[in-house]
Amino acid sequence: MLESISREVDKAWLAGFLDGEGCITAWFYTCKPPRRGLQFVVRVHFSNNDAIIIRKSSEILSSMQIGYCYQLQKRKNEKHNTGIVLTVNGKGRIKKLLNNLMPYLTGKKEQAEIMLKVIDRREEMTRPRKKGKYLTDDVILVSLVKDLRKAKHTLPVNPSETTRRANYPLTW
Repeated sequence: MLESISREVDKAWLAGFLDGEGCITAWFYTCKPPRRGLQFVVRVHFSNNDAIIIRKSSEILSSMQIGYCYQLQKRKNEKHNTGIVLTVNGKGRIKKLLNNLMPYLTGKKEQAEIMLKVIDRREEMTRPRKKGKYLTDDVILVSLVKDLRKAKHTLPVNPSETTRRANYPLTW
């Protein structure tokens, strides 16, 4: 039972990391020769410059049996530390990840819900596609990808009002 609780705590921790330092994204791109056609990419990124946080994230992903890639991200400004980006690629891995984290997500919950719809829609599409028919011809898929981009939240704060004291929850 303690192991089960520990796994749930780890999922909640990883969801918090995704909410704060993560990115859920999907896009279309045209392949360069020798490959042809239009490709569809879905990704979830976790980014930080603290090796302990990245290590813990990788341990949780591994315990969930979700594969990932990682890379160092050099900063343009020499004053900033080199970052590390963990990337989960592929519809199946992302679906598994988001379904595990969904109960604990807050800020990225809407994006995660839309991403799961994007993946479901992509999986519904039949293969092989008709000659001359592209992924971007699917109005529903394109609309969902646009919705995913729109779901990225920005703070509704006037930049000229930078400091306020509060002893109550913010209601924006």
